[in-house]
Amino acid sequence: MMKLDKKGTFFLCKIKKIFIVFIISLIPIIFPVLLTSIIGDGVSIRTLCASGGDSAFWWMQIDALVNYGGIHGYYGFNGSVAPFGGFYNWGAAPLFPYFVFGKLFGWKLYSMTLANVAMLSVAMFAFLTLTNATKANIVKVVAFYMCSFYTVGYSMYATSEGERYALGMILVGIVLYVHKNESIFSGTNGRKRIIWQEVGIFIAVIFSSTVFLPFLIVLPLLMYDYFKRCKWNIIIKVCFIISICAVCTLIAMTGLHFTSAPFGVAEATDNMGLWILIKSMINGLVNNLEVVNLFNVIHYDSKPMFWFFIVYIVMVAVTVYNFLRVPKYSTFLPMYYIVGFLVGICLLDTGEPNSVARLINTGLIMGLLSECILKDKEANGDTRTLGTMIVFVIVSTLAISGAWKMYKNALVEGGHTYEIRENLVAERNKFDELTDISKSKDRYDNTVAYYGVIDRMCLSVPGGSGINYMYNMQVDSRMKYAVIRTENLDYSDLLANLEADYDIVFQDEYFVMMERQ
Repeated sequence: MMKLDKKGTFFLCKIKKIFIVFIISLIPIIFPVLLTSIIGDGVSIRTLCASGGDSAFWWMQIDALVNYGGIHGYYGFNGSVAPFGGFYNWGAAPLFPYFVFGKLFGWKLYSMTLANVAMLSVAMFAFLTLTNATKANIVKVVAFYMCSFYTVGYSMYATSEGERYALGMILVGIVLYVHKNESIFSGTNGRKRIIWQEVGIFIAVIFSSTVFLPFLIVLPLLMYDYFKRCKWNIIIKVCFIISICAVCTLIAMTGLHFTSAPFGVAEATDNMGLWILIKSMINGLVNNLEVVNLFNVIHYDSKPMFWFFIVYIVMVAVTVYNFLRVPKYSTFLPMYYIVGFLVGICLLDTGEPNSVARLINTGLIMGLLSECILKDKEANGDTRTLGTMIVFVIVSTLAISGAWKMYKNALVEGGHTYEIRENLVAERNKFDELTDISKSKDRYDNTVAYYGVIDRMCLSVPGGSGINYMYNMQVDSRMKYAVIRTENLDYSDLLANLEADYDIVFQDEYFVMMERQ
């Protein structure tokens, strides 16, 4: 029998580990397929289309980019448009990964869900590879993901959370990789390689923070490792870190502002002034922290929401305790992500419980993934991290039954069935026949003024068009088309106002569609 030398043995071990990591990385894909199969009732991975709100508009913008060569109209609110004329409230950056997926695999009604689980799988592979995870690490990561019911649940929805969670996993991997490989920033591996890695890390952080501003939380960690070996005065180091973080924040916010409808921080700054905006954010922080107050949580009617906040509060307590007991980097990092995201989201968000929960879950993912990898010899090796994971698994297991019922009801009763999908396709075909969207036309001639509830049926609007959501119900006759979503809307007065400038060209149980005279 032929014997392998050390290099051959190392190579085989490396291939074996890559294969194991690849198989483990398929968990985010396998879970939704299994769960939808168990649910039945006409639900499958191919029926999980966008439900409404931001996710519906995102789906339509990606559809326009992939299938129609661009967004030919304006997205925005009440007649406002993005400065560059195309994108919705969250800007262009979040669309890029979905656009790439659509170009590679096509863009169908269910493609956003497929893209989310694909991104989570790629992110898990990147995380395990960047951290050079051991078998024990991998077991803890698998246990974490299987019990992270909010992450698994939102991977089955065509919403942006899958992308954010994936980016969070990758950023954690980058932070841990940089911390472990100090030579990246110390100059011991050759300047060419260092520049390539530094540029790649910078691009990853800026892109992620343009997708989701709270990801800037990783910058101080990276800057800490960057300046750790410098012999500068500590005050100079702190000033440099603050300056770099401020510049990167400005870049991220500028990128967001110039590719999104003026309906956010930029608009608020113009209207209120910077100081009033800061005071408003601080007041919002206080109000939003009440959302995750345990005494408020007890009164939640939603069991999954109740249990999610219980899990989060327990993890805050555990990670803070670990750090106070042994104040090391390995105990600081999980606490930093979990507590830091809570504070950051409460500064920025509106305070609606479900919204806060799905946003701060990103911090929970990042904190617990750090916990899966880091260990501290002074803190009894893996004992601390194992104990934290056991607490998380136990508390999360208590929540799974309620979460399962919620997701099952949401997928079945919420309309993620073959019947709803067929209705969508039929409506979309009608709209395409009645509209004329073209690159050669004025952008307003390619724009739909949309009135009423934003649900999955609004995916029926003409492909390639832009949508202005007229939530104030005012008439804006610049738009060539007006669409009223008739469900749960007394639209008689609105219809009378619109008829001065528009003619009805189509009406059914879902919509009234009008065209400018």
